[in-house]
Amino acid sequence: MCLNGYEWADFRDTKAGIKLHTSIRLCDDTVSLDQMILTPARPADETRLDELIVYIKDVLHVFDRGYFNFVKFDAYSKKGIRFATRIKSNTVVNVIEELPVDASSPITRHAIVTIGKMENQLQLVGTMDSNGNKIRIVCNDAKRSALEISDIYRNRWKIELFFKWGKQHLVIKKLYGKSENAVYNQVYLTMITFCLIILMKHKVGFKGTLLEMLRWIRDCYNQSMTTFALEVHKEPERKSSGRRRWDSDRIFAETLAQYETGDILHLDNLTYDPLV
Repeated sequence: MCLNGYEWADFRDTKAGIKLHTSIRLCDDTVSLDQMILTPARPADETRLDELIVYIKDVLHVFDRGYFNFVKFDAYSKKGIRFATRIKSNTVVNVIEELPVDASSPITRHAIVTIGKMENQLQLVGTMDSNGNKIRIVCNDAKRSALEISDIYRNRWKIELFFKWGKQHLVIKKLYGKSENAVYNQVYLTMITFCLIILMKHKVGFKGTLLEMLRWIRDCYNQSMTTFALEVHKEPERKSSGRRRWDSDRIFAETLAQYETGDILHLDNLTYDPLV
């Protein structure tokens, strides 16, 4: 955001911005919005961490390095609040015990540690991200295996996909007002729309993607709920057998046999199709 138009959200010398501190609930591979806090971009992420914590049994919080605070981590461990997060490269790690690692797994290191000035022990898991970069994850849930902790943290990427989906399909790239109230209201309306699409998808029992559900809503917004449900579940009028699949192994075997027997003149014919 341009600082001249949004002075109330000053961030740097020439830039303004807002932060959307968000907790996403992931259950049975379904992503839904749980909490949302809007602030100017300048306050540190960790200042809003307490407000995003859910005090419910069996909840495991997964957050990135922006929400990194040793004092809060110790307090959460004492209260039984479970979390997993990625540690920074300069974090002081005190190793208590190195644990064995299966060489066939993606885990490169597993240890019991304390970090910084923390008193409570954590599991430290070393692994690779999708780009092959080394990452270190800590978790205060002693019952989780190293592989589980790694997989749980990888699922955090769905938060980034959530934001990407909203920006692409709910038109949040362009702001229609410059006041704090106008900007915040537009973001709130976007998130409300996202939640309503999820609710509608569950209400009509639609099995397609969220984007397909959004398109159906846009096409049928002026129709009754009964008509809408019928349209969503109606079988397509035309059926396609899909793209033709090539049996590569069979084609290679037949071509090799023809070559070995000397039957190769047809290979110079550019119109020859081995699938026919």
